[in-house]
Amino acid sequence: TLYSKFVQHRVGMRKSIRYRFLHAISNQHQKPAKNINGIAEILEVYGSIASGFVTPVKTEHREMFLNCLIPLHSVTGSEYFHEQFVFVLIQFIQREPSLCVPLIKAVLRYWPGVRPN
Repeated sequence: TLYSKFVQHRVGMRKSIRYRFLHAISNQHQKPAKNINGIAEILEVYGSIASGFVTPVKTEHREMFLNCLIPLHSVTGSEYFHEQFVFVLIQFIQREPSLCVPLIKAVLRYWPGVRPN
């Protein structure tokens, strides 16, 4: 992947990914199609990045999980990127099982507000 070849650009790539996730979270009032455009594809790329994480997971990656990934549960239209989202979450949990607790708490917090179509 490009991520593995351009080591010097990894920080910038991760910042761009983080920005896109935070943008989707903070702009939930927009129409779902506009707000979640590209999220599934970005999650696919990020899933391959996360699969290469070493244990213990770095603080930067933990913060990404807690502050950007978990809140994606609350985004309207998250059903369109659910498969890719779950894959990324599994990659994190496999490398850092302690992240399971905040994940479950967040799912339970967001879950009552989400209704299936």
